[in-house]
Amino acid sequence: YEQQHNCAKQLWSTESVMQRLAIFLCLTVLSSYVAAHTLLTNVTIAGKTTDTCLRPAYPGSLWAQTQIGASDPIMQETADGKWRGGVASTNYTCGFMPFAGQAAAAKCAVAAGSQVTVSYYHGAGYGDETPAYDEWIARSHKGPFMAFMAKFDAKDGLPQGNAWFKIYQLGKIKEATNNDWQTVQYASPDGLNNNHGAMNFTIPKDLAPGNYLLRTEIIALHSAGSLYGAQPYVRCVELTVTGSGSASPAGVAIPGNWNASHPGMNYKLWQDYTKPYPFPGPNVYVASNPTTQPSGTSSSASTSMNSSGSSSDETLEVASSGMINIATSVFAMISLVF
Repeated sequence: YEQQHNCAKQLWSTESVMQRLAIFLCLTVLSSYVAAHTLLTNVTIAGKTTDTCLRPAYPGSLWAQTQIGASDPIMQETADGKWRGGVASTNYTCGFMPFAGQAAAAKCAVAAGSQVTVSYYHGAGYGDETPAYDEWIARSHKGPFMAFMAKFDAKDGLPQGNAWFKIYQLGKIKEATNNDWQTVQYASPDGLNNNHGAMNFTIPKDLAPGNYLLRTEIIALHSAGSLYGAQPYVRCVELTVTGSGSASPAGVAIPGNWNASHPGMNYKLWQDYTKPYPFPGPNVYVASNPTTQPSGTSSSASTSMNSSGSSSDETLEVASSGMINIATSVFAMISLVF
């Protein structure tokens, strides 16, 4: 809301037509980002879908008191980390504490080398207000998806130290030519919206058996051009990995391995989209192979992604939910702005 207020003040204090147009778009972005959030709601393993092994989300009963919702991003408004904590807080590990530090109702068994599907949702009527579209994440919320794992045997709490290794990441469709992201674009066969909120990836086949936390993260970058503007959506799943593997991948600390000024968090989506996206965190671990994908590339490291099929119409999307028809909206407001 503070960002909206600042945009509004700039709108009426500037005399430049182009600046006014840019600030008007800023207001449009911020008005939609208040509602268009998302939340990991369930996991599917071996054909069975459940939410029992998800770490608890922030309870809706506290909304009136805290103005925090379960589907809100772990972002901060100021350098001291106030509001929702940000990437330097323990909220960034698995979600809002102390709830995300409590044990799930159960652990989900998964065989090493098998597929896991995590599903997101934020509700009909948000985002682009299009029936049956954007119910999972708004198309304006362009950015990467990442999955991490950490060995963890304790019932409650969070992994400490360099525990987290990355097993999957997903970024842009066409790195150097447009701003289409596989996470949100309907042309992507692997994206959330194309798969009705589902994201698929594989547990490393050589991973040692035991208890793990799976951490998934979507970083919405539509406001990330300003420091602390990135919107990370994180949640953890409790897994028991089975199999005969022995791998124990090296990890990093979360929080701690990157901060709000990391170029992958402070990424100017609407200006620098032709530049490679630098994923936060370590390289993706590849089973039984010491060679891993550099963390600064944008395709998935665990599978070979299909980079075709991007719609040219989608590149017209500039900043927010509902901006597919941006020209109509902008020119309808020009008489009011100028």
